[in-house]
Amino acid sequence: RLCLEALQALPIAGRHVLDVGAGSGVLALAAARLGARVVTAIDVDRDALAAARRNVRLNRLGRRIRLRLADVATARLSRADVVVANLTAAALARHAGRLTTLVPPGGYLVLGGLLAEEAAAVRAAFRGVRVVSHVRADGWRC
Repeated sequence: RLCLEALQALPIAGRHVLDVGAGSGVLALAAARLGARVVTAIDVDRDALAAARRNVRLNRLGRRIRLRLADVATARLSRADVVVANLTAAALARHAGRLTTLVPPGGYLVLGGLLAEEAAAVRAAFRGVRVVSHVRADGWRC
């Protein structure tokens, strides 16, 4: 929910969005509905991508959303104006270097899926990255 709220607050229209850990595709679908030119959504879970494919098909957004079975650590990925990663805190910290390289200057990195008590460790992994907004709700952080 917090990543969705963050996407709604960003200038998405006409931009490339990368959804890392796509899950059911909700964030990719939202980015497309918000006017993203193209959305690339990746996940390491085949079942999650199957669900995402169904949701993309049901929402008739197949032309603007590309779904890929891929690991952010090893996949060849293009930089994106907006990168959203709704992952566990451990995964965010582990992939901090890679995630930051995927965002060009002037782009946005949205991180979610972390509990309040994990926020400091994730923030430390992303030191040097300017925080524009920090959202809290029900023990979660984005």
